[in-house]
Amino acid sequence: MAKSLTETENVRKSIFISYSHADSDARAELVKMMTPMAKHLGIEVWSEIQIAPGAVWKDEIGKALDRAKVAVLMVSSDFLVSDFITNNELVPILQVARNHGLKVLWIYLRPCGVRYTDLADFQAAHDIKTPLSKLSKNREQVVLEICEKVIDACRS
Repeated sequence: MAKSLTETENVRKSIFISYSHADSDARAELVKMMTPMAKHLGIEVWSEIQIAPGAVWKDEIGKALDRAKVAVLMVSSDFLVSDFITNNELVPILQVARNHGLKVLWIYLRPCGVRYTDLADFQAAHDIKTPLSKLSKNREQVVLEICEKVIDACRS
């Protein structure tokens, strides 16, 4: 029997992070900053590195999306050009966002043509005048503010 929307919303209490492997350092930076906040509130932070060896990766991604209240997309040229991300993560994320209220927050990691994609319809998690890669002085503060927005979105 299919779950009602209310039941599904009650189960949705995690954060799904989508990123290109070329941006693994940025993902690690975000997760390191976000994990203490998420643990304190009982929120799971999930990315594909948690898929166990031998698991069916497409099934694991689907299960993680079913639990997610927020999807964080770490956008760069590598992210946008990845067929894997486009077909196996981005398409399902946007479908769940449109049909079941998944909140999508994206982070402008490096200069890229994001404004020519469907992601341009979604509000970024920070001021995109400057991609994170161009920040030096206040990068940690911006990452902290992004994490706080993600956590707040997961709690609302």
